[in-house]
Formats: sequence, structure tokens, C-alpha cells
Amino acid sequence: MPPSAYTSFSYEWLKVIVQLKRQLIQLQREETERQKQIKREKDRFLRFSETIIDPRMKKEVVQGVERNTTYEALMKHRQQVQKRLEQATYTAEQTMQGHDQDLQQIIQYVIRALDLIRADLLEIPKRTKVPIANVEKTIFQFRIPEWQREEAIEKIYNYFLALEDQLKKSQFLDESGQESPTIVRKYLEKKLQMTALLRIVLDNQVMQVKCRKVQSIDQVSSTYYSWEQSNKWSGGEQWSKNMALYLGLLRYIAEKSGKRASLKRDRVLLLDNPFGKASSEHVLQPVFYIAEKLGFQIIALTAHGENKFVTDYFPVRYSCRSRSAMDHTHEVMELKTLYFEDHQWPHVEQQMKEEIKENKSN
Repeated sequence: MPPSAYTSFSYEWLKVIVQLKRQLIQLQREETERQKQIKREKDRFLRFSETIIDPRMKKEVVQGVERNTTYEALMKHRQQVQKRLEQATYTAEQTMQGHDQDLQQIIQYVIRALDLIRADLLEIPKRTKVPIANVEKTIFQFRIPEWQREEAIEKIYNYFLALEDQLKKSQFLDESGQESPTIVRKYLEKKLQMTALLRIVLDNQVMQVKCRKVQSIDQVSSTYYSWEQSNKWSGGEQWSKNMALYLGLLRYIAEKSGKRASLKRDRVLLLDNPFGKASSEHVLQPVFYIAEKLGFQIIALTAHGENKFVTDYFPVRYSCRSRSAMDHTHEVMELKTLYFEDHQWPHVEQQMKEEIKENKSN
């Protein structure tokens, strides 16, 4: 107290005491309010701390708030927490940047793969040409819309973000509430197929396949017909164009799966009664020509007899019949007749006949 206050106290001590009492009561009220405010802020901060994912940081933050009671201690703890949060934020940002860079790299791979698929698909018509009057002519036409690279990157990026949001839903959790790797993998395998990614960059535009009609062994239409129009052709013509495209696609898939061989014929196509109404020369010739060019050996199971096309296109022919076994409970497939082309299989027919005769005698 200043000297003047002591002088006033000597003469007006009661007045001074009353004044000091009022000041102390006011200070007590202010302190009580500050304590209430501190408690409210503590409670609010503790509620906020429930959102902290890192268990170690969460524990340190909560204990610091509960342990420190003075303003100075709380402010020091606040500075420490703020520093930790800044470090965690920086680390998270660096991690996110790394993840985003990885995502951008993956998108670049996807776009390059889609570009390659488009280019490869456009090569299929070149591989399925057929000879018309001794000149190879294209019978298929693929129309695949082009995409702008930057727009395609943006579409794939947004598609991936949408998949990420989708994976946060409860349908990907197991019974214990944890993310199920099996469900997630199955979902992503479906959504990341190239067909799905193609639809994204094409913005659901349609890829068109058109074909020309082989009218005879010396003539092909100048017009390309839509696939819907070609499905109204005769049964044999439909079989021919379907088989030709099927062979081209099979070869493409085989090459993309890395299955290459040095043999002229390195793939086998087994067909069960495939011909139906297909027996005309101009219908069959393109299919077998493409099969030969693409390295396919065709094996057909058919009920046809000695039709000319069977003789022309199948140098090896077996005629099989089933008969009842001696126990009458089983059937045995019996090889009745075997034909070979002499210029392709010299001396083989006689050898096989001798083996058959020997087996019967035994």
C-alpha cells in the first residue's frame, strides 16, 4: 500500500476495509469466471481430442490438459501441441503428395495401356484380310472414338476418386466392422477392368464394328455393313463373319497374354458341330484362310459325311461310331475309317491301318 493509504487508514480505516473487501469480492468473481471458462475450454478441447486418430498423440494431448491447471502451464502445453500438429500436418501433406504422385503415375500407365489397346484393336482388321481374286482385302472396319489425353487423365482421376469414396461405405466391412480385403479386391477387379476404363475415357461413346459381305470367291461388297445389318444375312454368311472376327480376337488375346510360339500353327480351335448352313465355298474359304494365317489348327466334331468342303479343308478325317460293349453297360467309340492327304502324310495311312489290324487281332 502507498504511504498515503496508511495515512487514510489511520483516519478512515473502516472505509478502506470496505473498499478492499469490495475489490477482493470482484477479484474472486473474476477468478471464478476464469476458472469456469478454463473448464469449458478444457471440455471443448477434450471433445475435440476424440477426433485425433493417432493414439499416442491423443494420449499426450489429453494428459497434458488434465495435468496442467495454471494458465502458464496450459499455454506451454498448447505450444507443444501446436508444434506437434504442425509436424503431423507437414508429414501428412508430404504423404498425400507422394500418394497423389503415385496415383498420377498409375493414371499415366492406364492411359498408355488404353492407347495401346485402341491401336491394337485397329490392327485386327488388317490381320483378318481375305483373298478376293488373289488380292487380300479388308472385310472388317473398327471405329473407335479418339480421346484427348488431358481429358482422359481427368476422367480417370475423377473415376479413381469416386472409387475411393465408394470404398468408405459399410458394404466393404466384414462382420467385425473392419475393411474386408476380399470384398474390396473383388470390387476393384471389376471396376478396374479395361472395358470399364474404356467406357470412362470414351464417355460411353459406342465402338462400332462394320463388315463387308463376301459375295463369292472373286467378289466382295464395296459397302461396309453395320453389325446389326450383318446379323440379317444368311446363316452361312453370319457364321463366316462371326468366325473370322472370333479368330482375330482370339489371336489378339493370345498375343497380349504373352503366349507366343515359333511354330507356324501354335494354337488349336476345337469346334463342336460348327458349320450348320455354312457349306458354300465363299463362306468357308475366308475362315480357313484367316485361321491358317493366324496359326490356328481347327479340329471340328461334325455330323457331316463326305461333303466336299470337309474333304477340301480337313486333310485328316476320322469317322467314329459307338457300339455297345460286351457287358452291355458301356459304349465303345470305334474308329471305322481314316483318311489322309498323301502329299501331307506320306506312308502314314498304311502304318495306321496295320496298327488297327494288329489291335483287332489282339
